[in-house]
Amino acid sequence: MAALLSLSNEVTIKRHCNVDDVKEKGIDKGIGAFSGSAEKEKEKLISVIEKGGYVTIAYTLENVIVGFISLDKWTIPAGRVVFETIYELVAEVSKEWRGRGIAFAMLTFTFEDPFFDDKIVIARGISSYWDLTMLEKETYRRRLLNGLKAAGFADWSDNNPFGGEFLAVRIGSKADPYLVEHLDEVFARQASTIYETETVQIFGDKF
Repeated sequence: MAALLSLSNEVTIKRHCNVDDVKEKGIDKGIGAFSGSAEKEKEKLISVIEKGGYVTIAYTLENVIVGFISLDKWTIPAGRVVFETIYELVAEVSKEWRGRGIAFAMLTFTFEDPFFDDKIVIARGISSYWDLTMLEKETYRRRLLNGLKAAGFADWSDNNPFGGEFLAVRIGSKADPYLVEHLDEVFARQASTIYETETVQIFGDKF
């Protein structure tokens, strides 16, 4: 399937980027909610790719990144098996480029990729990263969830061990059934270690 989507005469979206796709482009100064600056965000995108994650970018005719989706891969040991099919999603669109449907287009285009058929993806709603200058929190929350649902996510907020405003989960049609069956326990245990700097052994021989 094509890796490029032309959103308008101004913006192109590329999914499953490699390091050079990101390195060769500039990044808009309106990006930086998660890392503190645009350049640090660009470095983070490169790091995610180098560690086996997945990145989608939206960029202009001038080759400037104005939006991205970044999916960090979790490595979860379970006895002699290591699951590497759970990813955590982060997305941002530059302040000057919001309201043009870029985030929605990136989401839907990214998850049309067969790469995600056997993957589980989580998206945590954390309002400290949200731009609430124009929308109140609950409206912003609903918009985010609606966009995620359009890309195949389900709202797991009623059973969310991570805190924040919501938890959305997308389970690929070919995801490991044993892992799917035990997701609640996986999430509960991962929540207790998610802020640690090193991967720890969180399971024994069984979930």
